[in-house]
Amino acid sequence: MLGRLVLCTDGLWNYTPGAAELAKLLDDLPTAASAAAVARSLTDTALARGGHDNITVAVVDVRPQRRSLR
Repeated sequence: MLGRLVLCTDGLWNYTPGAAELAKLLDDLPTAASAAAVARSLTDTALARGGHDNITVAVVDVRPQRRSLR
C-alpha cells in the first residue's frame, strides 16, 4: 500500500479550506501519478485559486517495508 507525505507552505495551505479539502484534491488525482506530478498539481491549484507567492509543495511516496517473520 502506498502512502504520501505532503509538506507545504502557507502558499498552498491558505488556498485550501483545510485538511479534508487537501485530502480530496489528492484523492481526485490518478493513483499512478508521480510524487512530482502531485506536487505540480497542488501548486497549480493554489495558483488557480489566487496564490502568487511562496507556494512550496513537496510530496514523498511512502511504501511500508515488508518484514519477514522468523
